[in-house]
Amino acid sequence: MKYLSIESGVLPEFSQEEIQACKNSNLHTILIDNVKLNNLQICEIAKGLTAPKVRIDFNYIPLTDSELTCVSQIQNLDTFIVWEGAKITDEGMCQFSQNAKNLTFLRMDDIDFLTKKSTDCMLNLPSLKDIMLKRWKHVPESQMEKFVSAYEAKHKRKIEASIYDPVGYEKP
Repeated sequence: MKYLSIESGVLPEFSQEEIQACKNSNLHTILIDNVKLNNLQICEIAKGLTAPKVRIDFNYIPLTDSELTCVSQIQNLDTFIVWEGAKITDEGMCQFSQNAKNLTFLRMDDIDFLTKKSTDCMLNLPSLKDIMLKRWKHVPESQMEKFVSAYEAKHKRKIEASIYDPVGYEKP
């Protein structure tokens, strides 16, 4: 098994045996969608994955700063996606940006609590190649444009960036 998708519902705590079985698997992608569970356990599983590139995708999950910090410690985290529901703060995003050194793709849509401070901290993600930042409540698209320009200037290379959602076609 290389892809674990847990969608809609409530899951009990995983046993140590279940956590270890996942860590010893060939997983490279974990998708958690609208599920009530212990996200720190998902993070601990992901930290034990040995795939060269790990993808974590949280959809409609009230992700907290402590969970985000845990995710940032996944050495081989390549792709991180967060959709609506996240409760992360600028402090959590800044800590994430200090740790997630191998992250090449970041997508964060419908984010309620982050501000310009988070985009300033995201300049410290050295490996980004592709970024999607849409519909942040406290950061206008014009600021997202400035972030992309500042990132490219700091790292002396272009990145793929998607910051506009002109028709809201991705919103359910």
